[in-house]
Amino acid sequence: MNGFGAQTGQFYIPHQHWTFAASVSLVNNGSFVITIEDVSILPPSEYPRSLLPAGRVLYWTAVMISGTPQPGRPIAGLELMPGIRHGIFIAVPVRTPRCYVKGAFQVLDSFYVKERLGPFTKWVRIPLMQPLLVNGAAEPVNKPGPDVICAGR
Repeated sequence: MNGFGAQTGQFYIPHQHWTFAASVSLVNNGSFVITIEDVSILPPSEYPRSLLPAGRVLYWTAVMISGTPQPGRPIAGLELMPGIRHGIFIAVPVRTPRCYVKGAFQVLDSFYVKERLGPFTKWVRIPLMQPLLVNGAAEPVNKPGPDVICAGR
């Protein structure tokens, strides 16, 4: 957990070469069943991206993780029932971009869910319980230089 500077309390995600999962949870507080189409750590249009998608988003229910844990299931098409007892745990596979700006950081304080209700589909922003602090991404056209660090993959 980050404890430096004026911003404290975020989980710091260092620049790394491998895929990892950002974990979030989701509950449907409404009155209707919602179909989940996708989940993302960043808004779909944000660029440059400080975390990149790296695989299928999976979910688990409380029943799936009690006793002998079961493998996660793909989130796309999940019908999320109303009520707290139907909440799910989600793993969003991500990786850091190849290049980042030295000394630049970004705080990610939300995640995004693409949901469908009847004929309507939209992205919804949901606050993270614990924000993430990541290195600021460099434009893909940038080359290594005094302020841009590019890791080999």
